[in-house]
Amino acid sequence: VGSTALAAAAFLHGSLLLDEGSDPVLVGLRLGGIAGLAAAIASWRVGRGARGAAAAGVLALAAAEGLVAADLETGGDVTRGLGAVLFGVGLVLASRRAIAARVAMAAATVVLLVVTVLSIALSVVIAENVEDEAARRYEARAETESQVFADTSSSALVAAELTGRIMAQLPAQIRTATDPAAAPGEVEVARAELTDALVNIRTTVLQVRFPGPITVHGADGRLAASLDLSDAVRISLLGDATIAEVLEARVPTEAVGIVGNRAYAIGAAPITDAAGEFLGVAVVTSRLDDEFLADRITDQESVADGIGMAVADRRRIYAVAGPQAGAPETLELAGDALREGERRTTVDGDRFVVADTVDQDGNPTLAVVINLPQNSIDATRQDLFRLLFLVALGAGALAMVLAGYAGNRIGAGLSRLTTVTGELR
Repeated sequence: VGSTALAAAAFLHGSLLLDEGSDPVLVGLRLGGIAGLAAAIASWRVGRGARGAAAAGVLALAAAEGLVAADLETGGDVTRGLGAVLFGVGLVLASRRAIAARVAMAAATVVLLVVTVLSIALSVVIAENVEDEAARRYEARAETESQVFADTSSSALVAAELTGRIMAQLPAQIRTATDPAAAPGEVEVARAELTDALVNIRTTVLQVRFPGPITVHGADGRLAASLDLSDAVRISLLGDATIAEVLEARVPTEAVGIVGNRAYAIGAAPITDAAGEFLGVAVVTSRLDDEFLADRITDQESVADGIGMAVADRRRIYAVAGPQAGAPETLELAGDALREGERRTTVDGDRFVVADTVDQDGNPTLAVVINLPQNSIDATRQDLFRLLFLVALGAGALAMVLAGYAGNRIGAGLSRLTTVTGELR
């Protein structure tokens, strides 16, 4: 009974069904098992050495429970291991009186040691591989998300090119709206017509899920018309390098960048009339904000894993969604990734954090930072430990049964041989 109670406690704890060694169920099973072993030892009819070793083992097991109660679990584990060894020594010494028991005990001990050593070695090696694989999976997720940002700018560029073709049908309005010498009334009418055209384009033509400002600029870069353009964004956007590149080179350009302290995917395309004359630039942006990030982590796997996401550079976090690591750690990791131009990882408390850069023509502009609870990775490792423990436990139990069976067979044969020898005498 005592051995069964201790075995049940070891099974529940070793298989991680009960994680805490101080769990009342485990403590109750262990104390009951210790009491049962103590009662059994008192009735043993074996040598003093065997009984003394077994008794010392039981005392060590009892002392281990005292250490656990005092929140000294490491000391309790060491003492419990010592007690198990002493009790095992007592069993080995006690088995010396019977040949069958000696054979069974020797075989079971050897097999159990082999299984234990192999299990520990395999658990260490495989667990490290599993943990590394889990980390690589989330690093790949960060790389995928950074590519999504780049793809969003490509979509914005397609939308800008389409907008440019449509706005090319209003050359007079673009020229008037950006002509400093035009009458104010004419400028107002031209801008109203251009704005109406942009509204129609956005509602019937473009398919941008998270639309940002849309603007039309003249050949000199002056703003002709816009939608959803706040004053803070207006100043930054008018001086943006993407628009300047189109004005200078007159070729479509895309980028992911910061405009007015907000992250945007930007597409800019030249506007040319039927004769090929350059009229200006059409700009379409897509917001890379909290709403955009939240949409990226609404899938079932992300929700189950507790994934959080942020967009940052060396100085500022521009958007967040889901649980987050500390802001200083996020900024530091994003800065390291942008400085090194490669993916970086760290652990912040109980969260695993990985940052990857959003590259535009080899020039990293922003970092996508993904974080998740460290226990998401630990859970994979614990599942492996549980499986290996059950395999080792099953193998050990089977070995003991087979060893006992073999010992009984050998012992029975020797007993018959001894009987026959006695009769012959």
